[in-house]
Amino acid sequence: MKRHLLLMEMEDYYGAIHTCERALEVCPEYLPALHSKGRAQLEMGELAMALETFVGVRNAAAEAVDGTGTAAEVDGAGLAEDIARVEALLAQAAQLEKEKEKQKEWEAQCAAEQMALLGIDIIEVPLLDEHPSF
Repeated sequence: MKRHLLLMEMEDYYGAIHTCERALEVCPEYLPALHSKGRAQLEMGELAMALETFVGVRNAAAEAVDGTGTAAEVDGAGLAEDIARVEALLAQAAQLEKEKEKQKEWEAQCAAEQMALLGIDIIEVPLLDEHPSF
């Protein structure tokens, strides 16, 4: 078993990334190591970095014509699944962020309505950074 795969199985994603990077220093065209690095980034929650790595693997595999066999070692279906998974997670994260913003707006509106019902005036208080005398 390859070391980076063992590290990922042990959920040592930082170690797996480090191992993949060391392998890529020796052989930059070794695409399976780059693919594994992307998977470790994905497991760490680094979605944008993982997507960038996966797209790099896909592009390098498409360009590989040097006969080294590194492109053939990349699991094309697995890579496509990984890219689709990251894109879906990024879309979910964007949707959650929108929902958080809506929730904040709704909470602010409810607080303002409650204050109005209680007859409490809302006043703007400048922050210390905005006050010229401090």
